[in-house]
Amino acid sequence: MKKPPKIWYMYVLLCRGNTYYCGITTNVERRVAEHQNGQGSKYVRSRLPVNLVFISEEIAGQGKAARFEAKFKKLSRKQKDEFLKMDGGMCNRFLILDIFGKERVEGLHKTLSGIRDRYRKELNIC
Repeated sequence: MKKPPKIWYMYVLLCRGNTYYCGITTNVERRVAEHQNGQGSKYVRSRLPVNLVFISEEIAGQGKAARFEAKFKKLSRKQKDEFLKMDGGMCNRFLILDIFGKERVEGLHKTLSGIRDRYRKELNIC
């Protein structure tokens, strides 16, 4: 019997200098702690502290998560900003509430639904 694929997540950190770092992992909490402790990538080590700004929903398999990460990295900064501000079911709802507040989240859902749909299609995550 074939084992189900391992669950992966794509995450985005906002680094010192207002830059993004995107990665994939099976344990976001552990990976962010590694970054904060200087045990993550060289890029992040030189841009501490970091804030977690995005966690994807569960992604079945490392390959699919890596493809999502690669497509996200190809977006322009403006596109990344728009993608990260939307509320389209991809983001961790508690994280969004913490960043934007309840009123902002409700407004984002209405005003950015077109942006969300466009980027979900572009990133092939419909």
